[in-house]
Amino acid sequence: MPFTLRQLEYFAVTAELGSFRAAAAQCRVTETALGQSVTDLEAALGQTLFVRQRSRGVTPTSEGRALLVLARSLLDHAGELTVAAHELRSELTGPLRIGCYSSLSPFITPSIYTDFAAPHPKLDVTITEGDPFDLQDQLQEGRLDCVLLQQRQAVRGVETRPLRRGETKVILSTRHPLAAQEQVALHDLVAEPMVLLDLPGVRSTLLPTLAEIGIQPRIGWRTTVFETVRSLVARNLGWSLLIHRPPVDLSYENLPLVTRKIVEPIATSDVSLGVLRGRRMSARMLAFEEHCREHFRRLDAGLPLLAP
Repeated sequence: MPFTLRQLEYFAVTAELGSFRAAAAQCRVTETALGQSVTDLEAALGQTLFVRQRSRGVTPTSEGRALLVLARSLLDHAGELTVAAHELRSELTGPLRIGCYSSLSPFITPSIYTDFAAPHPKLDVTITEGDPFDLQDQLQEGRLDCVLLQQRQAVRGVETRPLRRGETKVILSTRHPLAAQEQVALHDLVAEPMVLLDLPGVRSTLLPTLAEIGIQPRIGWRTTVFETVRSLVARNLGWSLLIHRPPVDLSYENLPLVTRKIVEPIATSDVSLGVLRGRRMSARMLAFEEHCREHFRRLDAGLPLLAP
C-alpha cells in the first residue's frame, strides 16, 4: 500500500478534532511530524484531504470526509486484528457453541472433540446437530457462535468461510451399466429412480440446482439417513447425488459402490463455516476454523488424522 495505518490514524484524529495541534497532542507526536504525515498521505492518494486555515484550523474536504469513513473502518479492523493476535497467544478459554449440519457431522464432529477440544481443557465446546436452516436461525438468535454447513445453504445475514471444496458426485451400484464410466451424464439417469436424501437442506438446494441444468429426477426412494441412501444405491435400487463421501466405497451391508464425476456443469457447494456477517471472529473461532480446514485437508489427501 502507498500509505500506512499510522498515516490514516493521524488523518482520522485530525479530521475529528479539526486541528493539527490538538491531533498531535492526542497522538503524542510533534505537530510538524503529524502535519508531514498527513501531507505524505495526500500525496500518496493524489487527493487534498483538508482545507487549511490558520485561524480556524483544518476542515476536511469532500474527499477527506469520504476517506474518513473508510479509514475509520480500516482502523477498527486493525484494532480487532491486534486483539485477536493477543488472544491467540493465550490459552483458548470460554464457550464455543457450534452448529453442524447433520449429514456433515460424521465427517467432522469426532475430530472436534478429540483433536480440538481435548487439547484445550478450558474451552467449553458444545455441538448441536440438525437442519442447516434451523441452525442458522439459532445463529442469528445468538444461541450458536458458528455453523458448519454447505455454502449454498447459507441464508441472508450469514457469511460463509470456505473449508473444503464441495463437489457433487453421483453414486451408483457397481452393477449399474454406467458404473464403468469415469464420468456420468445425469441425463442418462433421469428415467431411473433416484434415491433422495430427504432433508430440508437438500430438497431446497439440490433439486433447484438440478432444475438449472434441465434435470427433473424421478424420485423412487426417500430417506433422511445418509447411510441408508448409500445402502439403497448399493442394492442397485437407484442412483443418488452426494457431496460428502466416506473413504470406503462400501455400504453398511458391505456391498460395493462407485462414485463418479458428473458430465453436466452442476454448481458446487463448498463446506463452509457460517458466522454472522460483520461479527468479529474470536480467537476461539479462528482456531476452530483452522482446525476444520486442516482436518478436511488431511481427510481429502488420505493422510492420517490427528487423533490415533
